[in-house]
Amino acid sequence: KYPVVRVDNDAVGKMAWDYLRSLGLGNFAYMGKRGVLVSDEREAAFRRIAEHHGFATHIYHDEDERGFNPYFFSWPFCHRAVQW
Repeated sequence: KYPVVRVDNDAVGKMAWDYLRSLGLGNFAYMGKRGVLVSDEREAAFRRIAEHHGFATHIYHDEDERGFNPYFFSWPFCHRAVQW
């Protein structure tokens, strides 16, 4: 077995929530790719905390089959989300 270092996606969701709320925002959307672990975990964490505070989260799942990199949103991905 090898040691593994993972991102705490619950903490990422909370950090995003805290930051967006500090800006006074009250409408939320999550952009991600269904079936990609990091995206699914971050979506669940953000949705959970938003609902806990009485806010809805609109979800956009990109259906492009070319893959998904959660650290780099390509122009086509962002363009499809804006059209949504």
